[in-house]
Amino acid sequence: MMKEVLDALRAGYRVALIMRGISGSGKSTLARKILKNAHGERFTAVTVSADSFFESLVVEVKGKIGAACYKFNPAQLGKAHALCLNDFINHTEHDVQLIAVDNTNVERWEYENYRRIALGKGYVVLETPMMGLDVPTDVLAQR
Repeated sequence: MMKEVLDALRAGYRVALIMRGISGSGKSTLARKILKNAHGERFTAVTVSADSFFESLVVEVKGKIGAACYKFNPAQLGKAHALCLNDFINHTEHDVQLIAVDNTNVERWEYENYRRIALGKGYVVLETPMMGLDVPTDVLAQR
């Protein structure tokens, strides 16, 4: 998938990359690798994720910033996805060259709005199904 994304960017296309798979299947890891390579070639690239709604930075005592803290609240999931879609739309309006959508996106209805908007804005849409085949089932079950 890395080659497909970078080839599209090098050819002058803007890319919406839909990461698809269950939690723990490697979506975020692959998205980070692809974005790192895109940045290395001077392309603008961002990730949008409903998970970021549930993350916050922990500030330590002397003003030092610690690691991100993740606190999932199922009651806020709708709001998280609405903000994620809004971020996506904002990035398309600013012509970001690569936008990775890092949500589960297992069923088509979960990512159809991203796909429709991206195509309407002239983006190429690529999907990366991450089935977690290289992750042991007991590890996936824990995630």
